[in-house]
Amino acid sequence: MGTCLHFVNLFVWWDKLLHFLSPTLLSMVGYILAMQLSKKKEISVSLVILFGFCFAAFCGIIWEFWEFSWDGLLDMNLQRYRSGATLLQGRTALYDTMLDLLTNTLGAIVCLIYTYGKAKKNTAYIKQYQLTTTNT
Repeated sequence: MGTCLHFVNLFVWWDKLLHFLSPTLLSMVGYILAMQLSKKKEISVSLVILFGFCFAAFCGIIWEFWEFSWDGLLDMNLQRYRSGATLLQGRTALYDTMLDLLTNTLGAIVCLIYTYGKAKKNTAYIKQYQLTTTNT
């Protein structure tokens, strides 16, 4: 939506909003992965939360590689290295990418703090991320 529907151009905050909110979902996916990888053994809540944080941060890095690749292949300017026809130089050319990575990390930290707080009050909270199968 950001690129195809030009939301990035219509709403200056759109890109940063996505980079902040995406890690919350990706952290939860990381929690699920950690719980599944533990093979139903007891696993430290802190380890699950750390895994979720790292998973979200890793996905943010991979996304920036994705943007970099498409900028090189199709000159899409996803990393905002160009303003109109003018190529940006030095630090200014890196600004969007670095701010995206920072915003991604902040979103993952907020999710980490929230999840830690919930798990500290209720140790069973993290177990809701364990996928189970039902026999029907």
